[in-house]
Amino acid sequence: MDNYLNWKTKEKIEELTKICKKIQSIGQHFMILKGGIAVGKTLFAKEISKRLVDNCENRIHFFQLHEGYSYSNFLYGQQIQTDGGQVKYEKGSQPLLKIIKECETTSELHVVILDDMNRCNFSEVAGDLLSALESNEVGNTIKTDKDDVTLPNNLFFIGTMMSISLTYTNKVEIL
Repeated sequence: MDNYLNWKTKEKIEELTKICKKIQSIGQHFMILKGGIAVGKTLFAKEISKRLVDNCENRIHFFQLHEGYSYSNFLYGQQIQTDGGQVKYEKGSQPLLKIIKECETTSELHVVILDDMNRCNFSEVAGDLLSALESNEVGNTIKTDKDDVTLPNNLFFIGTMMSISLTYTNKVEIL
């Protein structure tokens, strides 16, 4: 991908990566990129993530959020199934729980990209997660249907969201 980025974009990605590392160094585990339509928030998130995990892309986890996304989808991968007119809720691949378990088995950093956060009801989808991340303490937990799960220190989140402003700007900002 680096071959397709112009020098100004590469410069901005390097700047944002330095800021991200500084955020990590003070014990924070998340950063949100905000900007207008088509300014490169997702590209920046992916490129910053690559640099944080030394181009080991299997340690980058991408979630495309949308209005139908829920906490059950995010944490468990839960899906609604119908069987003979009866609605059943089935656990899916447990995407976030699997990532947390991966982090517990290694000291290497994993990055979760939460793309288009403002397209879903984010407080419903990841409110527990955000509360745990904001409290800035080691060992914060999120609730599951069985027990609490501790967020590991080697898990970092990068969120992207569109500016609420209707004016067009061609820059990406950090919240």
